[in-house]
Amino acid sequence: MAVAAVAGISSHWMGSEEHLALHDQFKPVFRVASYYLDDLGVADIDDDGALDLYTTNHSAAQHILLGRGDGHFEPVALHELGLQHTPGVPGAETIAAIPSAGTAGLHIYPVRESLVLRAKGLGIDRARLRVAFPWPARITQTGAIDTARSASDWATSVDVSITGDGELWIEPEPGPATGFPIRIELLDGLDREHVRVGA
Repeated sequence: MAVAAVAGISSHWMGSEEHLALHDQFKPVFRVASYYLDDLGVADIDDDGALDLYTTNHSAAQHILLGRGDGHFEPVALHELGLQHTPGVPGAETIAAIPSAGTAGLHIYPVRESLVLRAKGLGIDRARLRVAFPWPARITQTGAIDTARSASDWATSVDVSITGDGELWIEPEPGPATGFPIRIELLDGLDREHVRVGA
């Protein structure tokens, strides 16, 4: 049964991120993005006789997917099972959760080593902000987001102009072995209530 459950999962390289995809025998009912196949473990976490999946890498975005015994898996927040990434910050896993595509705001969330800023339905003419951190990075933007960048071998600073919906991906190169501080400064045109970190 464990082999059958794991055999339905394959990883596909898509650009700079790894996505977990499901074959036809399993419906894609959970959102676990950017994980390698060897980031997954199998166990009966809720002791119901059905195998469950859990992620095992060093990301802040770990997940538990409870199996229903019929090939379907249901995502469950760690705090719902009495677990925490950081006991001092209950519910911290939501910081790294990918927000719903239909939610308006400036969403800031990590995807593996990358930092993503997604603007959706802000209803403003123009907003400016600055993102800075002590690491070189590759910058990719789509939609109504423009950037002006200054970078060196050891730091990156990006001035961001948002005039509509779009995404900005900041990918450290090379990926860091440990974390580093990221500073995001709202310059003008955007109030804090428009900003969402995680889901």
